[in-house]
Parts: sequence; structure tokens; C-alpha cells
Amino acid sequence: MGKDPDDGGAQQFTSISSDPTRSTSAPVSLRDFVGRGYDWDTERLEPTWRVNEGGSGHKTSPPGSDFMTDGYAEAFADPPYGLRVENSQATAWFNSINADLLGGLSDALEIRSWSTDWSTWFDDGREWWGAFLWTIRPPDRPWMVAIAASSTD
Repeated sequence: MGKDPDDGGAQQFTSISSDPTRSTSAPVSLRDFVGRGYDWDTERLEPTWRVNEGGSGHKTSPPGSDFMTDGYAEAFADPPYGLRVENSQATAWFNSINADLLGGLSDALEIRSWSTDWSTWFDDGREWWGAFLWTIRPPDRPWMVAIAASSTD
């Protein structure tokens, strides 16, 4: 907790502003939503960082993107501050969450990708890692799921 603003002490607060009327969305396919960080044949998360011969790592931006992150699977498995678990554990969590919330990953999901320039919450993510907002409506569930990701999350 910070100090009382009336006590003369310095405080620093994060201020988030938004204008939801500026948000836009578009339908997105399941494969584009999930992105390159998932192997559909093995149903496993796939690391997108590659290790060079000298031992250092590198990652390339997805085709046609200004961000270093491509889609939900990669955002889940490689968040800005890391999951710090083995890939097998991250994959188990990913598949379990998708099964429970979405009924699994299927083309029957109604997925929309939303703009992120309507709120300052996403600003830091747009600078490097990426900023994402998706809504997913499972056909056999009585709810909609929103997934927001940014390096400020």
C-alpha cells in the first residue's frame, strides 16, 4: 500500500485510461488464434525460441507482425516474465484450461480478435512483446471467454 496522498509523501500510481468505443474486432480462425506455438499433431506447446550454436537464444517475429509473439499458445507458454515450468507442465495446463473453458480447441469456436489501442493497459505490450485481446464463444458452453495479454499483465 502507498502512503496517504495528504501526508506529503511521494506516491506513484499506475493510471489506466480507456475508450471502449474505439475498440474494433474481427473474426479470426482457430489456427490464427492459436498461432505457431502449438503442434496440432502432438497437441503440445512448441517453444519459439531457438538456441544458436554459441548457446544464446533468438526468436523471430511471426510473418506480417510487428510483435515478437504470435497467438494464444505462444502468449500462454512464453509470457514476458516466464512461466518457469517445464514445457510438459505448461502443455498440460494449456490443454486442461482449453478443455474446461472452451470445450477444447475446435473450429466450432467463435473467435474474435480485438484492437488494443483503446486502452493504455496494452501500451507496454505494443512496444515489444505484443498486446492481444481475444473473445472466444464456445458453442456448447453458456459463457464467453476473454483472453487479454500484454507485457503489462
